[in-house]
Amino acid sequence: MDTTITLSKWGNSLGLRIPAGIAKTLDLSPGDVVDVDVKDRILQVKKTNCTVFDMQSKEFEEACRDAVLNRDDAPMPAYVTRLDPETGNIMKVFSDGRVEYVLD
Repeated sequence: MDTTITLSKWGNSLGLRIPAGIAKTLDLSPGDVVDVDVKDRILQVKKTNCTVFDMQSKEFEEACRDAVLNRDDAPMPAYVTRLDPETGNIMKVFSDGRVEYVLD
């Protein structure tokens, strides 16, 4: 199954989005742990049954250290909550410009 995917910037790293059809075929779900290997300039991704709870202490510390080093220096929230000055209603202002009013 050949598919072309565009990489996205994710903090200091690049993100690879796996299309839903491929994820379903490979039985991948959010939160799954995968092994990543590069051989002859080919990226190989393989699902494992390992979770952070299965890691040895040293592996967990290394994973945490890598996560901190590769985190986004200035993460953008999906939205900010504001009070509409005209109506007094609470609204969510999304980074893409959308606005939703909270009615409850």
